[in-house]
Amino acid sequence: MAEAKDVVLEGFLEEARQARFVLARAERASLSYAPSGNLRELRDLANHLAQIPRIDTAIYSGEVERVEDAQALEKNLTSDSVSEMVTVFDKGLEHVKSFFQDMSEEEFVESKLRPFYQAEGYRAWSECLQEMTSHLAMHKMQVWMYLRISGEHVDMYTYYGAES
Repeated sequence: MAEAKDVVLEGFLEEARQARFVLARAERASLSYAPSGNLRELRDLANHLAQIPRIDTAIYSGEVERVEDAQALEKNLTSDSVSEMVTVFDKGLEHVKSFFQDMSEEEFVESKLRPFYQAEGYRAWSECLQEMTSHLAMHKMQVWMYLRISGEHVDMYTYYGAES
């Protein structure tokens, strides 16, 4: 029987595969595109998506202990091109895989983590990795939607990481 860590990590990696596919499709789009004046540009949204694996892991692990540290890491990972963003994403995924590779099942389900923004209570890695998966999914959808309404050829196949 598979361990919970392996099942949850597999789900994260599948969502990451799809998110990477959508992110790479932004190569053809104008990074200065924003659907309206009160929304951020595709450049900022795509950078955020690319940074999720590395930054979320840093926040949950306690490597980043303050909002200022998170902002500094974000600034360090910010890229000007989609190809550079994909590289940031890929390096972040390698970091996630390495991070969880040697983690025991017990540590995965019983760890007591408190990200800097959480006032009270604790979370286990099993919860945090699921939240990281949701975070990827949400911003994958946003990037996909930006591409779709900007006129780029994306469809539901694109959303799920398949060529159409």
